[in-house]
Amino acid sequence: FDADKRPIKIFNHDELKKAPVSLPSLESGKLYHLQGTLYYCEDSPDSPCLIKSIETSFTATPNGLVTLPVDLK
Repeated sequence: FDADKRPIKIFNHDELKKAPVSLPSLESGKLYHLQGTLYYCEDSPDSPCLIKSIETSFTATPNGLVTLPVDLK
């Protein structure tokens, strides 16, 4: 088991319904990898639900603020 590749946060459904979500403190300058799958539905009757996989890397900043937009198109 590689300790550097263990999850630092796993979000449950209720957390993801709120925006934005927060991560625990990250080490400044360290490269992190964000990976996940979103399941979402349009807000109209009989609309299909969709699945979107997300995978991106980012480097933590000294102030700890990182914004990662998610394109659901």
